[in-house]
Amino acid sequence: NDKRAGIMKANPDFGVGDIGKKLGEMWKAASAADQKVYAKKADDAKKVQKKAMAEYITKHGEPPKKVWKTKKAPPAVKKPPGSYALFRKEMNKKMEKELKGKPVGERATMVAAKWKVLGAKEKKKFEDEAAALKKAYEDSQPPAPPKRALSSYLLFGNDKRAGI
Repeated sequence: NDKRAGIMKANPDFGVGDIGKKLGEMWKAASAADQKVYAKKADDAKKVQKKAMAEYITKHGEPPKKVWKTKKAPPAVKKPPGSYALFRKEMNKKMEKELKGKPVGERATMVAAKWKVLGAKEKKKFEDEAAALKKAYEDSQPPAPPKRALSSYLLFGNDKRAGI
């Protein structure tokens, strides 16, 4: 991904599929010795991933299995609101009479204007509340399991993308 700009500059007519095809051709044309280098890197990455997964399992248990869309998943915990959203909620309650009957866009403009003129001390109150809600949310979320190790072909592709 970091070298995609170079590939696109060298081959402006290449799409994602074309790049994949080119990498596939290069992989097939690579010597056994070249492929062996990437196989070794992939094996090393798999060992690191297995170790990380074992540590994860001992600390947190088995990672959750993927749920197919046919099964109904439990409702997810919503992310906490930011400081402006907390301010907007409070202002909507305070300005209920003033905002009544006005279009949504006009309401938003009025609340945004009040936010702009709000001093740093007043904003700090909402920022602190948002930070506390965010910390509580992050603490309640289980850590993500370690990512899967890349195969030798994918490691090869990452190294060779610039040359396409």
